[in-house]
Amino acid sequence: MKRLLLIPILLLTSCSFAEKDLSQRVELWNGIKAGINIEELKKVLGGDTSCNQVTDWFDKPIDGEFICWRKYPEVSVGNEKGEVGVSIKNNIVNEIWITFNLQSKCLENNETIRYGDQNNPCFIALERRISKSIENAKKILSAKYGEIVQVPSLFNDDKIYYGWISEGKIIRIRRPDLGVWSIFYSVNESPL
Repeated sequence: MKRLLLIPILLLTSCSFAEKDLSQRVELWNGIKAGINIEELKKVLGGDTSCNQVTDWFDKPIDGEFICWRKYPEVSVGNEKGEVGVSIKNNIVNEIWITFNLQSKCLENNETIRYGDQNNPCFIALERRISKSIENAKKILSAKYGEIVQVPSLFNDDKIYYGWISEGKIIRIRRPDLGVWSIFYSVNESPL
């Protein structure tokens, strides 16, 4: 009787390893696959890449977690240039993003923008530019990955997010801060 119970458990375990192995072969962006380590990442990503260990609230390093950035050369999407960031958990690549920080356009003119500055000319121009940049990115991503669909949240919240699902990955556009927007690439872990 005990032998019969062990067989399904072993089958479930081997299936989860196979699924995990498949998800680690997903190409997230530009030749970078989920599951590679920092050394492999630096070889593929190239350029001026630096990695910093992630810390907790008490500045204690979290084992196996890093954030890597390639500042130069920047990546072009439409008319904007951005920096590539990579999240590493358990010592392997888990997601990639390209961040476009357009705040500097206002800062060049010594203007500080805040959320209450909706009538500020620089704020208005910045919002127009970001909207146009995101629309250009949507066209480029839709041409490559198909129609925009509802995708799972990055933050386990109840909000509805939209993006693209393709070849085992999810691509999302996100605006994390004023004057900043990003394209996120992560493994599609949804069973559907």
